[in-house]
Amino acid sequence: MITFSEALERFSDGIVEGMRGVLVAMASRTQSAAPPSAVQHDVHQPRSTHTWVVAVGSVEAPGDGRWYLRQAATYTTHGGLNVSRELWPRPSSNLGLRTVRIACIKKPMVFEFQDRGGGRKGLDEAGGYIVEVMRVVQQHLNFTAVLVATQGFGLLMDNGSWNGMVGVLQRREADMAALDFTPSWRRAQVVDFSRAIGEDAVVIISRAPAPVVKPFLLMQIFTPLVWACLVGVALSMGVVLGLVWWTETHLFDHLAARGQVKGHIIQQMVNVLRIHVNQGSVVWPRGGAGRMGATGAILVALVVASVYSGSITAFLAIPFRSAPLDSVEDLVRSEVRPALRSRTLVLQTLTGVGGALAGVRQRVGVFTGDHTSSSWFFSQVADGTYALVDVYSSAVGRANRFERRRDNCKFYLGRTPVKVDLDVMAFVKNSPILQQVDHVILRLRHHGIIQHIKHTFYSVACQAQVTSRGTRPLNLLKVQGALYLLVTGLLVSTLCYLAERLCCHRFNSSSSTTVSTPPPHTPQL
Repeated sequence: MITFSEALERFSDGIVEGMRGVLVAMASRTQSAAPPSAVQHDVHQPRSTHTWVVAVGSVEAPGDGRWYLRQAATYTTHGGLNVSRELWPRPSSNLGLRTVRIACIKKPMVFEFQDRGGGRKGLDEAGGYIVEVMRVVQQHLNFTAVLVATQGFGLLMDNGSWNGMVGVLQRREADMAALDFTPSWRRAQVVDFSRAIGEDAVVIISRAPAPVVKPFLLMQIFTPLVWACLVGVALSMGVVLGLVWWTETHLFDHLAARGQVKGHIIQQMVNVLRIHVNQGSVVWPRGGAGRMGATGAILVALVVASVYSGSITAFLAIPFRSAPLDSVEDLVRSEVRPALRSRTLVLQTLTGVGGALAGVRQRVGVFTGDHTSSSWFFSQVADGTYALVDVYSSAVGRANRFERRRDNCKFYLGRTPVKVDLDVMAFVKNSPILQQVDHVILRLRHHGIIQHIKHTFYSVACQAQVTSRGTRPLNLLKVQGALYLLVTGLLVSTLCYLAERLCCHRFNSSSSTTVSTPPPHTPQL
């Protein structure tokens, strides 16, 4: 028989780093006792009792890589539970300068380092958003970082193994992969993921909207329906004036005899069109009805000219630009080809069954990471041949390297994300440092430090102007206010005409009465 303390020491020698659990040992003691009733009646009837003793030991890690079993609690039948330390103690936040191997790849603005032969590279020789976050984590946990460079995040191959950083962790050639991973169920079978360090949306980087020259811009102030209505009204008024002129010619022959009535329906239609263009005419009807119709034509021409001239300023001042690609729907409907990086989860999800780009899979261009980081590729994006579809950190980081720092931007960041993913780090299964790193990540997110670091690296270098499609043409709904003014003007002009006719009638009546009255007879002497 060994004591519980000896058992703890023996089991401590076999504990593997990262193991979790408790050691429980139970023992019982049998005692004979006589109850008070037995003492009174029968002293020869003894009673047996059992006393249970339970000891609990928990795993404890001081942080230097060693793991121990320590007695944490005891329980006895009569004494109850006595807890001396935590059953699940938190690992130490001081790793004692232990070496942590960090798998990494080159990703612009995220994790960048220089290739060199031989020697071990640390975080001091790298740069980027994730590198800055890891430097803060290293400062809190006190470990020594060694970079293990590889290629790609990691995809499942046909033989069942993984490549990239996931493969490095699966083979335990590194302790963690410090990059912005997108978690997936397949990856979670071979690695553990940390808490989310942020969000990384899948965005579209395309050509910046360029100014568009429209030769017939002044004809686009009104919609085609409004233009058709204006021409129809002008022609209708010409027909009405022609009919009125013909009627006045035949009913009032004295007007025709004096040569004051000239023309016919076609001439009046041309005359009304001239009124709209020239704001005046050399031929005017002389009859009352014709004058009233001509006045209405003048009012229509003035209102149309005022609305047209007032809108010219807006159409000339606000530039027209090509339509931007703000969403994946805009990209699918356009002639621009989507471009995605090979061997990425974004490519698998967007072009797979049910993906946003599954319907245009034959148009999708697939490029390696080196190609999407080249000036040739972004020249293709700048001229509208391709549009890069990638996570925000990768797309913006690559585009900023070739963007102008002036007003005329080369690239445009779509406003609507294709989808939003979480950013996590990857660790080997049952990692002994995952809990400590998670604790630091929670504190950094709570205080906004991670978002501040990310904004420093991922601010868009040039904000493209998207006052996009200029001023829209005026439709019937927009010009209805001018139509109300026109109707009011026609009513006022009609009332003025009627008042003029009434005054003339009264004046003519009084004049004819005065002329027809004979002078008084004066007797001659």
